Amino acid sequence: ETMNFPQYLGQLGLSKEVIAQVEEVSALLETSDEAARIVPTVNAASSPYPLDEKTARELFTYTIPLLGEGGSCSLQDRPDPTPFSLVGHLLHESEFILSSINNQFKDTAAQLWRLNQVMDRLSVVSGAEWAGVYSKKPLKDGDGSGLIKLAYRGSISRPIFPLTPEFAEISNNSWVGISGKAKIVEDVNAYTGPYYNCDNKVKSELCVPLLGDGGSILGIVDVESWQDRFFSQPA
Repeated sequence: ETMNFPQYLGQLGLSKEVIAQVEEVSALLETSDEAARIVPTVNAASSPYPLDEKTARELFTYTIPLLGEGGSCSLQDRPDPTPFSLVGHLLHESEFILSSINNQFKDTAAQLWRLNQVMDRLSVVSGAEWAGVYSKKPLKDGDGSGLIKLAYRGSISRPIFPLTPEFAEISNNSWVGISGKAKIVEDVNAYTGPYYNCDNKVKSELCVPLLGDGGSILGIVDVESWQDRFFSQPA
């Protein structure tokens, strides 16, 4: 049986307060359709479109850190001068170029805008220092699939986590994205499992898969705190 976001949190033994905090946000995540369940469905023809074209186009890029040798780590204090672009992952280049008259662009921009509002709310209600949502997508280079970061709040971080056995050995996100199982890291410094360090200030992490019908993995939600055992406080 497929579990929803609050059910996963309950199974992990989280406090009632934490579960209550995320229920409002998870309700938004659960309202999206089967084709794009991690973002609420928006119909550009019938829904108010809150964005001017410049603001909408900016939703498709964000700052990322440079990667270390072999791409195995993020250099948190060294931003990449080239922003990461979601174009090519979510849209064809032509749809982005013709943004002012293309409904696919408008639909996707509206979904990203809504998803950013969800991350704003998740950051507020959880009190965590970092929150992000990733979608499972084929990689542009044709080398399998990966988790593509669509929206986040907090420090800059890696945009793509490959879904390979090799990367799952060093990345909690990739492990959850492959296994479909949620995971809590209560104390990063004491943890011996797969963990990808994007920020030395992070002390604990909650990573939850987003599942479609039949248990298919559609993406993940990742939340990080600068406090030890932040996600497993006693009720």
